[in-house]
Order: sequence, then structure tokens, then C-alpha cells
Amino acid sequence: RKYLSSSPQNSLIISTTGVGDTIWGTPAIREFKKKYPKMNLSVLTSKGGQQVLSNNPYISRIYLFEKGIFSYFSLLRDIRRASFDTAIIFHCTDRIIWLLAYLSGAGSIVGNARERHHKGMDFVMTDPLYIEPGNHGIYERLLLTGILNVQGDAAKTDFFVSDKERSAISKDISDDNVLIGFQPGSARLFQRWPEKNFVALGKLLKESYGDVEIIVVGSGKEKVLVDSIAGQIGGISLAGLSIRDTAAWMEKCKLFISNDTGPMHISVALGVSTIALCVATGTESCAPYKELTMFKSIQKLKFCDKCESKSCEDPVCMEQISPEEVFDRAREMLSVHVA
Repeated sequence: RKYLSSSPQNSLIISTTGVGDTIWGTPAIREFKKKYPKMNLSVLTSKGGQQVLSNNPYISRIYLFEKGIFSYFSLLRDIRRASFDTAIIFHCTDRIIWLLAYLSGAGSIVGNARERHHKGMDFVMTDPLYIEPGNHGIYERLLLTGILNVQGDAAKTDFFVSDKERSAISKDISDDNVLIGFQPGSARLFQRWPEKNFVALGKLLKESYGDVEIIVVGSGKEKVLVDSIAGQIGGISLAGLSIRDTAAWMEKCKLFISNDTGPMHISVALGVSTIALCVATGTESCAPYKELTMFKSIQKLKFCDKCESKSCEDPVCMEQISPEEVFDRAREMLSVHVA
């Protein structure tokens, strides 16, 4: 691949999908910058990705992808002015992104040559790399940046909370309490553990640990769900906070319990002990690239094919995960924090 034969000086990484996908790109961003420390490294990302990558010390500039003709032309103008020599496409769902990469002026355009990734836009790539199916998303992104030797902490994900963000919430949290986080929502309804189970789990934790404080996080669209759970367990609703403000709270948690969704990946990146509640086919999307002692996933055996097609309306596999099972796992993970 041509761009690896010389040192890239000015590179653009493109990652415009969800929060979890953006988190998966952070090891490659870090290792790519470490490999070429004098390189200027920018990222084109979504609104959620912008919040994930803000304060990342390996990134020189973040370009925001927004839909709309005016936004497309404005973005293309800015990218062309930057004179990138390399563009690496991690993951994008909009075909227009591939066209922007093609028109960026970059001499080397790298991407995954598998059909489901390039969506028929393979002609854009000067350096296509076919990555076999079945690899973890973190590993795929490392390969795209030429990081072939994935050892030690090379696959560790990153999220950088600023001191200002920490200080903004410090007055609201007592260091004497054990803080536990719940994320009961998810973009896809079939990935949600039932509300009644989060409530039952919260009550078990409150009964067993007198000094436990539970925060319940979620987007503004999940406010009804988040407020309901927090109200029933005497917890704190953080519905509608920005990703970064939510992360500042999560960083203080001793344990975070979540469906397979963006905040779960943020929790792992923050180094917080995490329990992920996954649908039967969700192993890869739940788990980090390498096994971590601070991460546990709970899921039941595959029950049907509907979650593979993302059309499930009755997630039987999630119903089978009991509050008692999650509580037992939580107690194991809390044992290092609570006497």
C-alpha cells in the first residue's frame, strides 16, 4: 500500500457513524499518531463522534459531517483547503462521504474493500484493503491505519474527560458513596433489557449496599424511561445530558450496567467496570477487542434469527436475563471497591 512506503504528513480519518463505532476507532487514531508523531491528523465525524473525540490529544482538528447541500459544499471546501495527502475511511453509512473523500484531493484513499463497507463506491479507493469478515471492528480500523502488530494496550479505547468537565460535577457527588450507573435505553428497542428488570436490580443493589447511589443515563428521547427507573429506585436521572457531561459522571462510577449502546463503549474506554447486557447475537458488538477483567457481558443462547435482521419486536433473549443474575455479577465486580 503506497502510503505506508513514506511518512504521511497530513491525514484525514473518516468515521461518521455511531458513538460505539467512533470509540472503536480511537485505538487506531492513537497508534497511527504514535507511529507518525510529526503528522497532522484530522478526523471527519458525526455530531456524536465530535463529542467522543473532543479533547483527544492525538487529533489536530475535527470536521463535522452534517446533511444538506450547503453543508456538503462547505465541508468539501474546508477539506480541500487542508490539502490532505491521505484519507482513511473507517466507517460511514452515507455514500456522499465516499464522494467527499474522492474529491478531497488526497493522493491516497484507504478503505475496506468489502462490499458492505464501500457500498458500491470502491472506485474511490486508491489503496483498498480487503479485510476478512469476522474480525473485530477495532482490529479492522488498526489494519486500515497500517498497525499490523496489535499487542499490549494497542487495542485500548480512549475517551478523554477534561478537568473542567470533572470539576463541573464534583460538587454533586459525595466521595463517600459508591456510584453505580445504569443505561436502560438503546437506539433499537429489541436491544433493551426490560424496564422492570432495571428497577428490580436497582432495588437489590440499594438493599445490599447502603451507601450506593445510582445514576440513570440516557438521551433526551429516553427521558420518560430514565426518569421512570430513577424515580422507582431513588436514583438520579441524567436524561438529556450531553455525551461529554454524561461521561464525566460515568467516570466516577465504580460500576456501569448497560444495554449494548454507545455509553457502554464509553464506560469501557473510561476504564470503569462494566456489565453489558446483550442480545443473543450481540457478542462482537458488546465485547472489547481483548478480554478485560473489568468487562463482563451477559447474554442468553440464540433463540431466533430476528435479531440478526434487526427486526425483532419481542426480545425473548433479553427477557431471559434475570435481575438476580446481573446482581450476582455486579456483586463480584463491586467486591474490589466495597468491603
